[in-house]
Amino acid sequence: MKAHALLNGEISVENVSKSFKGQLVLDKLSFHVPAASKVLLVGPSGVGKSTLLRIIAGLELPDEGKIYIGGKLVSDSRWTLEPHRRNIGFVFQNPTLWPHMTIRENIMFGLSSLVPDVAVQRVNTLLEQAQIRHVVDKYPDQISGGEAKRAALIRSIAPHPGFLLVDEPFANLDCPTKDVLLEFLLQTVEELKMTLLYVTHDAQEVQRIGGKVISLPRC
Repeated sequence: MKAHALLNGEISVENVSKSFKGQLVLDKLSFHVPAASKVLLVGPSGVGKSTLLRIIAGLELPDEGKIYIGGKLVSDSRWTLEPHRRNIGFVFQNPTLWPHMTIRENIMFGLSSLVPDVAVQRVNTLLEQAQIRHVVDKYPDQISGGEAKRAALIRSIAPHPGFLLVDEPFANLDCPTKDVLLEFLLQTVEELKMTLLYVTHDAQEVQRIGGKVISLPRC
């Protein structure tokens, strides 16, 4: 069994602090995200929402405190479990597609453990649901910003992670496109019983997504 397969269920943040260049961003923050639940992180810019997601994903170390996933310690101030072993999908604010790969290749990259026919079928289904089947053989610089955001979302969801961290990826999209992607995201999270941690400034997104709301204080 792969190590990351054990990481399912809940996320616990315990007394996490983080500073950058002497500026305190997170100050002894603690909260719990139950398994298969939806939790929204809200608050003004600069309160550490994106930093917190990066710590949970294993992309940053906390200065103090601990992160548990599925009841297992995955980060403290001295050690972190590698991101690819955490069973996490991360949807960043800006698309992080590899420019030398087509959209299909970008999405397929994380599906190497699947039988090829199964992987192709999964990718095609997700592309249809997100309404971007027409860009599958194009490169990132050949598609629109909205299409790139859809492709990045699909790439994060395609491996069926147990946890999905979402950092305001729908900012600056028109309302119809945002509605399509939110519906697609919520349906997928529900079907796969993912644990969702979603950062937003948008009150309409908070209402649409539902779930517990955690407001991060300014340090």
